[in-house]
Amino acid sequence: MRLSALPPYPVPSCFTNNYVPNQPKPSFRNRIFRRVACNSGRSESTQVTGASYKLGVFDDVFLNVFRAKMVKEVGWDSEQPGYDGLIEVATHMMMKFRNNSDTKDAAVRILVSLFPSWLLELYKKLIAPLGGGQVAAVMVARVTAITCQWLMGPCTINSVDLDNGSSWQSGVYVEKCKYLEESKC
Repeated sequence: MRLSALPPYPVPSCFTNNYVPNQPKPSFRNRIFRRVACNSGRSESTQVTGASYKLGVFDDVFLNVFRAKMVKEVGWDSEQPGYDGLIEVATHMMMKFRNNSDTKDAAVRILVSLFPSWLLELYKKLIAPLGGGQVAAVMVARVTAITCQWLMGPCTINSVDLDNGSSWQSGVYVEKCKYLEESKC
């Protein structure tokens, strides 16, 4: 995704799912992140987590890997440990990249760097085409909801209505995004 706001992923802004089957497909980078949606209203949703989320051992790993990738991109690290330090690095990133386009590009580079390139290519070739993109959209929503709560806070999977009248359980509803609040993004 070319972030205009990250996640899928994990990201300094929220995206809506505007993927429509049977139209020319955007690049893989752009498709990934459109599966994450932050809505002001609720739609039918499947609860993925309870009201409060307790950090687990994998959350620490995710935080440290994500932070290391951000530090590499920004060229600066905070002395603060953990999540607070991550927020300081994110603030530095927003100061370093003064315009929205550069910040989006940096966020995309960070997100892409979280995965081995071969895995992204394999996903693009084997999973993304299945069911007109539906399998990929649903899979990304589930993985995002499970692995990114340390960053965003509790979230649910919700139904996204497409232009063709169908709907997919491919949205991620973040009730109150911890990252956006704390980074003042």
